[in-house]
Amino acid sequence: MKRIASLAVFFLLLCFVASPIMAQGAVSLDHVDGEGDPGQIAAGGTVTFHIRLNNTTSFDLLGSTNGFRLYSPDGGTWSPIVGDTASIGWGDVFDGGLFLTPGSVTGSGADTIGFGGFAMVKPGMVVGFNQVVFSISTEIDPSQNGKTYCIDSSYYPPAGYWFWSHSTNGTSTPTWDGPHCYVASGCCIGIRGNVDGDPGENIDISDLVYMVDHMFTGGPSAPCFDEANVNGDTEPNIDISDLVYMVDFMFTGGPAPVDCF
Repeated sequence: MKRIASLAVFFLLLCFVASPIMAQGAVSLDHVDGEGDPGQIAAGGTVTFHIRLNNTTSFDLLGSTNGFRLYSPDGGTWSPIVGDTASIGWGDVFDGGLFLTPGSVTGSGADTIGFGGFAMVKPGMVVGFNQVVFSISTEIDPSQNGKTYCIDSSYYPPAGYWFWSHSTNGTSTPTWDGPHCYVASGCCIGIRGNVDGDPGENIDISDLVYMVDHMFTGGPSAPCFDEANVNGDTEPNIDISDLVYMVDFMFTGGPAPVDCF
């Protein structure tokens, strides 16, 4: 235990005193769940930003501290962000610890969260490591349609840095390909038909079952009304005409659900 504590202190010291090196690396936004047309995200559903780390340096990455912030330059609001890590076997990467450190998470102004970790016995993020490792999720209310939302890098406490540690080889500051900004465009994405609101925007039998369950057995309403209004009419409710339209599309070669407006 004493050895483990000593190694942890050693890593933290390296974070402050190791000299920078020229080698870099890259942090990037890999993809966004809830993105419709380029530059648009869904208002009325969950939006998740997936972050990729690519160790293009010539050193194994023994520690990292990278923060991110979500903000709206034109005053939009959102549900407080939630961070998560991808299932990549972290015990074989950052066995010394893996940390999600939220800063402001109020759903306005700017929400911030930091991701960090360090290796003690394991090799860390080895040269050539290139995976999606973190995610940041929020929900945007339909009333925020037309507002702009941006995801960007951010310093965060306690260290206040943005860097990767390479132990005795020093530290480097990885590049970031942001900021990335999107306009909230309503919950319907592409064409209608994703009745159950799955993040892959798939239109399949599960959507038909969801619609039947809602209409005849008291099942939950569709997460997005416009997605379930597959025929695109102006009726205020999802009705039998939508169900017939969906069945016709899926089983008899009928027209596809209409485009979202």
